[in-house]
Amino acid sequence: MAITPQVPNQGVPMTDREGRCKVDQWYPFFVSLGPFTPIKFAQLPTNALIGATAIVTDSNTATWGATVAGGGANQVGVFWNGLHWTVWAK
Repeated sequence: MAITPQVPNQGVPMTDREGRCKVDQWYPFFVSLGPFTPIKFAQLPTNALIGATAIVTDSNTATWGATVAGGGANQVGVFWNGLHWTVWAK
């Protein structure tokens, strides 16, 4: 089942081919359905929607759930919880 991306913030949720909503929030433009391109922590948006994810190459921690800052040597998946970018994968 393929997911058809729609333009974010236009009132159209992400749906599968049968029209069923696949997420419970809108995806910001920042979230990718394909492979992620790793970036530096400083490149992350500070106004992302809750649930946005990315891969950073310079995390100061690799501890699951920890708040991330740049300047480290860890490549981790990060999740925006509305207040902080936190580690969700390593």
